[in-house]
Amino acid sequence: RDNPGMELVRLIVRRALQSPVRLAEHGVGLTDAGRRAEGVDRPPGTALLLAGLGITFASAAANFLGSFVASWGFEVGLTPTQTGLLMAAGSGGSILVRVFSGWRADHRHGANLPVVAAQMLAGALGCLGLMVAAPWSVVAFGLLALSIGWAWPGLLLFAVARVGRDAPARASGVVQSGAFAGGALGPLVLGGLSGAVGFPVTWAVAAGCFVVAALLIMLSRALFLRDLGRRPPREPLRYARSRRTGTA
Repeated sequence: RDNPGMELVRLIVRRALQSPVRLAEHGVGLTDAGRRAEGVDRPPGTALLLAGLGITFASAAANFLGSFVASWGFEVGLTPTQTGLLMAAGSGGSILVRVFSGWRADHRHGANLPVVAAQMLAGALGCLGLMVAAPWSVVAFGLLALSIGWAWPGLLLFAVARVGRDAPARASGVVQSGAFAGGALGPLVLGGLSGAVGFPVTWAVAAGCFVVAALLIMLSRALFLRDLGRRPPREPLRYARSRRTGTA
């Protein structure tokens, strides 16, 4: 009679021999030659690059905002407690807007990138309002910029990954790379600029970064839509509640 160890080895071998068959039945584990023959449905490169560049500008402005709005508030007359409350309220508002934006994205068929661009423009408006050196302006426009103007990262990542066809990881990787590049450059470049020319001028530059980002996102969307028209995806774009080909 075989011992339990031998039986376990035989079971593992049988499973290993059966696994490739099962994977092949589900289209998993194809060889490289098979993938080349089948062809990979890749996202449009130019649209991806524009989306990555757009989030670079937006992330630069947003990270400068998060890093220096408290300093600006203290400079115009807010107390440390008041600036702390401003930052906390802005963070809480951003959480709420992000969750609501995600919920709305789950209930519509595409059209996510225009929402992203609108939120970036709200950030631009907030930065323009921060140019006014008054406590009320810093509170009001700081809340606008922090809560709505910085609510786009998750929605943008979802929108680009959804139209990433067979390479959603690559699409999201391009967007994330732009986000981290902007996050590093924004406080460095705009922070240095504020030290040289002052906060009001730098807030205007940050607003300009948000506007450029919104324009790049909309241009990226136009290229995504044109590509969807020219190359309909092999698999319908997936949504939370249905499968249907739609827009970015």
